[in-house]
Amino acid sequence: IQLLSGRNFNQYDTEKSKPVVIINETLARKHFPGEDPIGKIIWPASSAGGYPPKREIIGVVSDIRNNGLNQEVMAEVYLPHSQFALDGMLLLVSTYDNPMATLPAIKAVLKEIDPEIVPYNVRTLDKGLSIELAQPRFNTMLISVFAALALILTTIGLYGSISYSVVQRTHEIGIRIALGANSSSVLRMIVGQGLKLAVLGVGLGLAGAIAVTRLISSMLFNTSTTDPVTFTVISSLIIFTAGLASYFPAHKATKVDPMIAIRNQ
Repeated sequence: IQLLSGRNFNQYDTEKSKPVVIINETLARKHFPGEDPIGKIIWPASSAGGYPPKREIIGVVSDIRNNGLNQEVMAEVYLPHSQFALDGMLLLVSTYDNPMATLPAIKAVLKEIDPEIVPYNVRTLDKGLSIELAQPRFNTMLISVFAALALILTTIGLYGSISYSVVQRTHEIGIRIALGANSSSVLRMIVGQGLKLAVLGVGLGLAGAIAVTRLISSMLFNTSTTDPVTFTVISSLIIFTAGLASYFPAHKATKVDPMIAIRNQ
C-alpha cells in the first residue's frame, strides 16, 4: 500500500511507546478536509477490544478495497501489531522468482521466529484475485451472452421489419418514378425515412439502457454506467443495419419498371 505522507511503522513503535496509527486517504479526506492530518490525535474504535487508547496519526496511505472489489472504499485505520496484536496475521511476501518455489524458505524463516507458527491457506496474489473475481466474471459472461443474443435478434428483426416495410412501398415507388421522380431522390427519401426511425429508436433505447445499467453498476469495474464507447458502437451498428435494410429493397424497387410495379399492385 503506497505511503502518501508521513512515515510507516518501525521498530520503535512498541508496546511501551506512544500509541500511533496510520489512516487511509478516505478517512483523511472525510475528517481532515484541506488540512494535514499528520500529528493529529484520534480515538479509533475497535471491535476487538473495546476502545484502544487515543493515537497519533503518523502516516496516510492510499485506499484499497478491503471488503471486495465491488464495494465502496471505507475510512480505515492501521495499527502496529506490536501495539495491537491479533491472533491471526496475513503475511504478504514479494518475490523475484516463482512465488510457490520460495515457500520452503518462507516456512523456514517463520519456524526460526516461532516454531509454533503454522502457515495455512498459502496462495499467490493472482490466485486470490482470481477467486475474488470468479463470481463477477461468471456474471459478466452470462450477461454478455444474453446481450449478444439480444443484439443479434435486434439486428435481424430490425432488418426484416424495415426491409418488409420498404418492399410494401414498391407500388408507391413505381408511381413516384412514373410521375417523374428521380430514382436517386426516391432512394434517398426511403433510406432517410428508415434512418429517422432508427435514430428515434436508438434515442429511446439509450435512455432505457442508461436507466438499466444503474441496476448492474455493482458488476462494473472501472467502467462508467454510461460508457461512451459501448453506446456509440451499438448505436452505430443499429443505425447501419437500418440503413442497409432500407437501401437494398428500395434500390431493387427503383430498378423495377414503373408500369409493372403499378400493375402488380
